[in-house]
Amino acid sequence: MPPYTIDTDDNGDFVSGAPSVSFASIQEAQEEAHKVLSGMAQDVMPDGDHRVFKAVVRDERGQEVYTATLTLEGRWHITQPAAADADTSGQSPRFG
Repeated sequence: MPPYTIDTDDNGDFVSGAPSVSFASIQEAQEEAHKVLSGMAQDVMPDGDHRVFKAVVRDERGQEVYTATLTLEGRWHITQPAAADADTSGQSPRFG
């Protein structure tokens, strides 16, 4: 199994991955990069209206072979509600 490393970047906070993790294929490393992004987003959201997460798969030579980026970009279309008016229930709003 080829060794790959998955590095992460959370809004400029770079973390080098564990060296030489083995995956059965580059597609398996790609799938793991997607899972890493999902976990990163879950760990810190919600935290503002702009966030960029990146996972980079490198091969045994250190060459980047795949990059996945997850971007959150929020924008108000009305006057932003005051913090006291914000829903703190943790539940998603229902649209009808």
